[in-house]
Amino acid sequence: MNSFFFFSLIVFLLEREMKIVISLCLIIICFASAKNVSRGLNSDDNNSSTTIVIPNENSSQNVSDYYLADINEFPYHVIIVKMENDSYEILCQGALISHDWILTSASCINRNSEHLNSGNFLAFLGVRDLKDPKVNARELKYTKLHPNYDTEMDDGNDVALCMLEGGISEYTENTEIVYLIDPSETRILDCKYSSFIGQYLYGQSVKMQVEFDDCEKIGVLDDIYYCAVMNDTIHAKNKEYDLGSPLTCGGKLYAIRNIHGYFTTVFSISNLILHTMDELSLLTRTMQFKSL
Repeated sequence: MNSFFFFSLIVFLLEREMKIVISLCLIIICFASAKNVSRGLNSDDNNSSTTIVIPNENSSQNVSDYYLADINEFPYHVIIVKMENDSYEILCQGALISHDWILTSASCINRNSEHLNSGNFLAFLGVRDLKDPKVNARELKYTKLHPNYDTEMDDGNDVALCMLEGGISEYTENTEIVYLIDPSETRILDCKYSSFIGQYLYGQSVKMQVEFDDCEKIGVLDDIYYCAVMNDTIHAKNKEYDLGSPLTCGGKLYAIRNIHGYFTTVFSISNLILHTMDELSLLTRTMQFKSL
């Protein structure tokens, strides 16, 4: 009888200890899972198969004059990248001006024309972090340079239209169209500039001043000699990767950054842009119908 009692006691104690051990194991597993979730899909382990070639940030610049953009602040901002194997290289930037079209730099398209028909030329939309796995990616279906752009000299009206394969809809996350500014609205002097610096999208408030003689000391000129005052920040210096980056005034697209680091205004060519978009959209729809 005593033996049976002691045996039952031992079994009871072992069962209790096993429950404690199992509980501890479950706690450890849950903690580890929570840690992985907090790291998110942007962890190096999850992105080890994809390399993104990102321009280096200039840490010597004063970051107080520009700021990390909110995801909803510049929903029209577009990055154009070249995809090769499992890596992405930023080529230039741009603005979403319709559900199907983006406006960017003609020099960017001209210099990378060999990638256009390979399916390796992509537009990233609705993203402020280049390592975000939820980026909206679209192939560039068709491109059109400004008719006065000199492809040999890489000079002139440095703007181009790019048609998106499949376009976007109202349900496409974190994306929104920016409309072209009207010539009557060019006196709006409170503006915003957006561009990727390193991995992230940054924004900056910009003041436009008319005919400022020393503009290059404090900002960037446009092609009608207005000065976009940027207070000598990295946005004023970072010409190569800012190519095509949009400048908006009063919530509408005023200009894009050109190959020389200045701004090409869009209000004087807005009618040409809209007409070209309509014409090419009709042409592509006709070609699609004939191919059926």
